[in-house]
Amino acid sequence: MTTTHKNMKTIEIESTIAIYYPETVLAYAQIINTAVNCCTKSDLREGLEQLKTDTDAHDFFDWGFGKNHFWLKQRTGYKASELFNNRVLIIKFQ
Repeated sequence: MTTTHKNMKTIEIESTIAIYYPETVLAYAQIINTAVNCCTKSDLREGLEQLKTDTDAHDFFDWGFGKNHFWLKQRTGYKASELFNNRVLIIKFQ
């Protein structure tokens, strides 16, 4: 699924998530909602920092930024340092 918003970002969902814990779904929804509601890369950074503070989302997923994109990967377990090989999604900023 690809969605382009007027705020010049493209969100591409690249793979499904593994639901080992019910909280995984909530964490994923929180990340998606944050991404959709952010207009810029810096807005997304701020929103994700807030998620780290207020939620357990980062305990289920890891994320980072490239020059013009954001990537999301799922952890293999709650608070695990290992990640699944496939990226869950990528957001490209124009």
